[in-house]
Amino acid sequence: MTSAPDLAQIRFDNALALFDEFVRNTIKQPDAATLRGLEGRFAERVQIQASYWSQIKSRSRQIGERLARQFEQLCHKPHGWMDQRHSAGARAAGP
Repeated sequence: MTSAPDLAQIRFDNALALFDEFVRNTIKQPDAATLRGLEGRFAERVQIQASYWSQIKSRSRQIGERLARQFEQLCHKPHGWMDQRHSAGARAAGP
């Protein structure tokens, strides 16, 4: 079984991977201003406030069980996807 700190890191990494996927699928050449707008659009897609997404990214909030399932459902990933490491396209931890 995955320990809580490891699970929090895995979910964080996967949330960033989902955002990266969203950006790649939305625009071809991202710049800083466009990315700021996409943050809000991604938050809308996963049905959370943009400020909540910002808190997740800054690590002041963690992704719990309910939110992990919400991300999976709304991003068309299988149940449990957020709780597993994904090497292909996974993003390194960082702000």
